[in-house]
Amino acid sequence: LVCTVYGNPTPNMIWYHEGAMVVATKRYSTDTIANRHVLTIQPVHRTDFGNFSCVAENPLGRSKHTIQFTGKPGKLRIISSPYSSSTHSYNLVWQVDSASPLEESRVTYRKIMINDSHQQVGAWLETTFKPPTSARRASLSFLISGLDSSSVFQARVQVRNRYGWSDLSDPHQFYTRGADHELFENNVEHLSSKSGDLHSSVQ
Repeated sequence: LVCTVYGNPTPNMIWYHEGAMVVATKRYSTDTIANRHVLTIQPVHRTDFGNFSCVAENPLGRSKHTIQFTGKPGKLRIISSPYSSSTHSYNLVWQVDSASPLEESRVTYRKIMINDSHQQVGAWLETTFKPPTSARRASLSFLISGLDSSSVFQARVQVRNRYGWSDLSDPHQFYTRGADHELFENNVEHLSSKSGDLHSSVQ
């Protein structure tokens, strides 16, 4: 954990965990490099999770910043191309970091119907599966099949480890190919401009 502190006179900085002052131990160590105050926890135990605060104080005042340290998986990053090479399926690929091995993944997706005058979204469809890897930094994929050709979709992903579910990924918009690949690719830019507001508004 890193806390950057600025002040004149130079502030005194103290770490707190769940309201109790952090004391250096074999697992907890602190270091200060210029304005950066670093708290290192190694190895991490379940009892380490919770709220950590860095409190800086000098004769002119006091400042506090709190961060929640959790064992849940980190933020998901969907890295697959938005353009499918198939007419009826799409290979969704994402990366995630986790404090413990992943136990479950959840993929939700829906179709977006767009024309010149309006846009309409379909119902979310959901599937869950056990990840094939126990790595803590993982690149995972899932083949979404049974899709309509020449269509626009959105997908979101969550993963779970022993400490709980990650937050939902940002919505990822993707496109399936049509029978006339060239014609569909020429229309993708038009579809993207029509669906831009929807992409940013879905939570």
